[in-house]
Amino acid sequence: MSAMTWLALTIVPGVVALLSLLQAGRRRSGSRPSAPVTAKPGVGTLAEAAFLAGGPKRVADTVLVALWEDERVTIENDEMRVVRPVARDPLERVAMGSVGESWGVPLKRVRADILASRALRDVADGLVARGLIYPPEERAAWEHAIRSARLMAGLALLAAPLALANIDTGSTPALSGALLGFALGAAALLGSWVLAPPSSALPPLGYETLRQLREQRPPLVDSEAGLVALGGVAVLSRKLRRSLKSAAVEGGQAHTSSSTGWAVGCGSVDAGSGGDSGGGASGCGSSCGGGGGCGGGGG
Repeated sequence: MSAMTWLALTIVPGVVALLSLLQAGRRRSGSRPSAPVTAKPGVGTLAEAAFLAGGPKRVADTVLVALWEDERVTIENDEMRVVRPVARDPLERVAMGSVGESWGVPLKRVRADILASRALRDVADGLVARGLIYPPEERAAWEHAIRSARLMAGLALLAAPLALANIDTGSTPALSGALLGFALGAAALLGSWVLAPPSSALPPLGYETLRQLREQRPPLVDSEAGLVALGGVAVLSRKLRRSLKSAAVEGGQAHTSSSTGWAVGCGSVDAGSGGDSGGGASGCGSSCGGGGGCGGGGG
């Protein structure tokens, strides 16, 4: 290859890396929680607590367990059957609406309808507005810009030594071009670490809220559904846990194609559902926020 080609392979990736870094900076501003610094931790519903602790899929599990716990539905053989058609909030209305006139439907369908519902999106939007979770689309775009910056910076840094080996180092413009490409790549790589999203799945106010919920156990979570909201389905009987896990696996494709935007990208505020860990929010971001974001450990 000619000297100009080598210089282009060094400089162009460096420039693209810096542009990606600028984009990451803009996305970083958009991803910051919008709540005022005087905002206090706290949630108003069990669904919000579940979303903080485990993301959208934890919310779906919590809604189903709440209906089952109050004996408004039965869950057997991976099917949900209505006993008392009473819904106390929009998410429960979605679950009941999934059954329709048949009174009994596969559990995976009910779960998928909850995950794709406007009601779930409203829960997430409310948490974003109060600074308890990161906006999933903005955070996902922020992470993508950082990955792009690092990739292009790496190409520039790799190409720079090859350019130096293939150009006339006695030529000041050629030498300057190779060194410029290296400097651009190094600056972009360093900047990508400075501007990278925090490893934490929740903003500080969200973490404090979740910590208080787990330590104080307010009446809001003083139920079996509340235990599921904060710790996942591991607290349930084996039979019910197996049904919920089966619905989570079989209904995964339906959720993937839904339009909630909170699956994995929330950057994820969700690390999946049906797990036996009560690890909480540390696993988020990884995502469902859309989802995934991205709340925490499996649910």
